[in-house]
Amino acid sequence: MNRMMCSFAVLLVVCASAVLSSRAQEGSGEETSSAHAGEGTGEQVEGTGDAAAAEGSGAAAVQDAEETFEGVVRVRRVVDADRTEPVGAGVTVTMNTVVPPNGITATTSAETDEAGEVRFDLPANRDAFFVAGADLAGLVVQAEAPIQFLGSHETVVTTYRTTGDPSGLVISRLDVVVEPVEGFLTFTQQYILRTGDLEVFSPDLQPEEERGVRIPLPEGATGVRVLFPEEEAEAGETEIILNRPIVPTPPDQRAEYDLVVVFSLPLESSYHQFRQSMAFPIEDVEVMVPLLTTHTRHPVLDVSLAVPGCPVDEMVCFPPQDAETRSDDIAPNLNRRTARLGQSEGPAELVFETWGWPAADKKVQWAAGAAILAVLFGGIVLVSTGGGERRSSPLQRRQLARRTDELLRDLKYLRSQYELGRIPQSEFDAQELQLMSRLDRMYRVIAGGSEKQTGPRDSGKPSA
Repeated sequence: MNRMMCSFAVLLVVCASAVLSSRAQEGSGEETSSAHAGEGTGEQVEGTGDAAAAEGSGAAAVQDAEETFEGVVRVRRVVDADRTEPVGAGVTVTMNTVVPPNGITATTSAETDEAGEVRFDLPANRDAFFVAGADLAGLVVQAEAPIQFLGSHETVVTTYRTTGDPSGLVISRLDVVVEPVEGFLTFTQQYILRTGDLEVFSPDLQPEEERGVRIPLPEGATGVRVLFPEEEAEAGETEIILNRPIVPTPPDQRAEYDLVVVFSLPLESSYHQFRQSMAFPIEDVEVMVPLLTTHTRHPVLDVSLAVPGCPVDEMVCFPPQDAETRSDDIAPNLNRRTARLGQSEGPAELVFETWGWPAADKKVQWAAGAAILAVLFGGIVLVSTGGGERRSSPLQRRQLARRTDELLRDLKYLRSQYELGRIPQSEFDAQELQLMSRLDRMYRVIAGGSEKQTGPRDSGKPSA
């Protein structure tokens, strides 16, 4: 018994010493871990403090001191492709404070000094940036690079050379839509103008009586209206006067036309020529004609364009059967004829040549009407006289009328081409003789004969 009690006491002492030793080791480990954690936290905080100081040392100091910093804007004028010069004193510079996503939150302005510089005290807002613009001759040109709070405190606003001389303008693109309306051709012309690479055209620099860009109209134009811009353009008897600034922005970056004008020209004959003498060179032209009912050889309305000084082979035409179509409010379902000109040599002259078939020509219209009446009259005569096997059916009469109409159109077209010098004399004589011969045979058929008949009809009885 005593031996068992001693063994139990020894076992209890051993267990107690083991527990105490384990707890001592745990306490020592926690102290070591705590010490290492404290050292790591201290290094991380120190590093963050260094990064913050490195990132915003100057800016934070300015913000803490005066809450502003000085921005310097230098305004220079473009002289040529390689040289600029200070604008001097008196140019107004506007500084806009932009805070995303709120946009412009403050605006201030000042005038340049003799060196073409202006200084601004700008708020030290770390979320803001500042955009400078210079107002020169009524034109505001934005700075290419804004002043950043943590970046450069200087920027240069480059202004283009401004001029009141419109002779340097170029018609960069001209879209022309031609539509027939009750004996007239209605032209909708849409212009994109541009200046040279270094100039801005300002009508404010012109004398009052000569102000604006003047675009001539074709002789005989009526019903002239300006669709855009209504308040900055006016329609005269012989020209359109556009009174708005023109900038050197490329046309592919333009969201709108500079000018949209509508006028009408009389269409009194099957062939007519309209000339529009521009005061400026022209680069690209697109003529669009509605897809109307077409003849087997010639469209009812055909419009061609010539620009002297530009090769003819640069004109790309889409005939009606291969026409590109587009669906918009300006010109749906159009036959496009596009001239990619590069640039014409000097001021351009547009030459529009139009053909109308047949309603545009009174003579052709009367001739076609007379042929149709003759066919109908011949049918009535055949029916009333009992034409027997020679009686014409309604289908045959319609075919005769259509073939006669085609021959008359071909003859008129042939003569118009000869008058323009596009067909040699010998070829014209041969084709005219052939067409006249065919017309003569058609009239004989209409009168009651047969196109293949060359002699009296055989009665079927033997001759005496």
